[in-house]
Amino acid sequence: MDNRIITPLNTLNNKAPIVAFHGTADPIVAIETAMKHIKILNNNGYKANLNKYEGFKHEIPDFMKKDYIKLTTNTFY
Repeated sequence: MDNRIITPLNTLNNKAPIVAFHGTADPIVAIETAMKHIKILNNNGYKANLNKYEGFKHEIPDFMKKDYIKLTTNTFY
């Protein structure tokens, strides 16, 4: 997460919540990195959440897709 991106966005009044989906065994983007990014967002006034998927790598399994669909349909309908 680059503060050159976060700082200007932090000035917006109506920020949408941010939800990340991440496997704990991801060899490409470590879960610690995702957690750090969520913390940076929250520290800058964003509402950010991290959904962790134990044992999953850099992939999007069907149940993660279902969680995403559930989240978006509950948010907008």
